[in-house]
Parts: sequence; C-alpha cells; structure tokens
Amino acid sequence: FIANYMNSNKKGDQSSIGPYSIIEKALKLKKKILISCNNNIKYYGFIRSFDRHCNMLLEDVIAVWKENNVKANELEKSYEKYYPKIFLRGDSIIVVSLV
Repeated sequence: FIANYMNSNKKGDQSSIGPYSIIEKALKLKKKILISCNNNIKYYGFIRSFDRHCNMLLEDVIAVWKENNVKANELEKSYEKYYPKIFLRGDSIIVVSLV
C-alpha cells in the first residue's frame, strides 16, 4: 500500500489512494460526511473544499455534542445546532467518514 501511495504521489494523482481519497470522494459525489473533532463535537454535512492540512469548508452542517451536569446529577444530554457554513481547522479533526 505505501509503495502504491508513494508512486501515485510522484505521478500527481493522490486523490484515488491514501487518506485524502475519502474527502475527495465526498467532494466529487456530493455525499455527506461525518467529522469527529478533538473537542467531542461531531459535524455532519457536505464538504465544499479542503486543503493539504485538512482544513475544510462545510455546508448544511449539523453539529452534535453531549454534555452532562455533574452538580445536578443529570444524565448526559445531546445537543444539536445547525450551521449554514462552517470552517474546520485541520489539526482539530480526528476522524472523517462517508455517510
């Protein structure tokens, strides 16, 4: 796999093999992606652009996160928020998945 990836990089075709292939596929096919970030927020939306640092511009995004109130002894609550557009910095992204 690594040899194929390195050879494809030399030819300039890195979108079909390697870690960027999922992002490129979602962009070309206009499929939704699920992004999990290191602040425990998950983003579900359409990718519009990205760069080599995995900085991403997303549209029609739903952010989902959970919080618990330790003082009130409550169970975890799930929250959702809609964003028409959002920019995610690549160093905060942990997992990217096609939905």
